[in-house]
Amino acid sequence: SFNILPIIVEHIGYSAYSLSNPQGIALNAFCLTSYISQTMPQDDCLRLLCGTDVCGIRLSRSFSRGLSEPPREDSSTCHLSDVILDMILNNIGQHTESSLNLSLMMLGLNGSKQNCLNVILDLINSSHFILSQKTSSSAS
Repeated sequence: SFNILPIIVEHIGYSAYSLSNPQGIALNAFCLTSYISQTMPQDDCLRLLCGTDVCGIRLSRSFSRGLSEPPREDSSTCHLSDVILDMILNNIGQHTESSLNLSLMMLGLNGSKQNCLNVILDLINSSHFILSQKTSSSAS
């Protein structure tokens, strides 16, 4: 049932530190969300991902929590923050039939205070994020 999609979106900001890969659940939730966003018209995708939260506040909060998770130093897999930033950049210019836009919702330009834009501003303000070999390419 499509009613589960808003719950899956909430797991993008989930870290299970008891697992060997704390971001494993979040990465899988992101992969499913990304697939849906790439295969459906954006208006339909946002309605499914947000459910009854028409402003997308839960969506914005989940992506911002996922974006704020520090990358694991010992991991050679993709980092959640990198793929979230890529998704924002890939969707920012998409035109839709309505005023809905996935990137704008993720950035919090819908009124949410817990959003990716605030996290991005915090990240680029962090010297560790800018100077780290793992994240400097994202910072630039």
